[in-house]
Amino acid sequence: MSRKSAVAHYERNKHRYRTMFENLLAVLSDPKGYKESVSGYLRQEYERRSRAAVSASLLVVLSAVFMVIVVILFLYSAFLILESYIENQAMTAFILGWIVVLLFFVALWLALGRYRTAFTGRR
Repeated sequence: MSRKSAVAHYERNKHRYRTMFENLLAVLSDPKGYKESVSGYLRQEYERRSRAAVSASLLVVLSAVFMVIVVILFLYSAFLILESYIENQAMTAFILGWIVVLLFFVALWLALGRYRTAFTGRR
């Protein structure tokens, strides 16, 4: 959520939020009710965020399945094109196999760089 949308969300829902003083008064006057209110809010937030995380994970898995299908189709078409030029299926499969291995290591190198950036905070 960007800062603008967060501020707009707060302005729309300002009536739902309490000030620190009101929270302190609520804790001192009715600690059990305040605890139930906070736990209810946290439960709603947990459910909302877990639904979002599950749906995002399903979309990532679905997109990965589609990408695997696309890569297989591209490799098959490349195999057919190369096989028509070379006219040797074994050599065509060997060349495409080494190209895929090279692309795998390039992708692995890029992914490790991204994880390093994500966990150390450096760009």
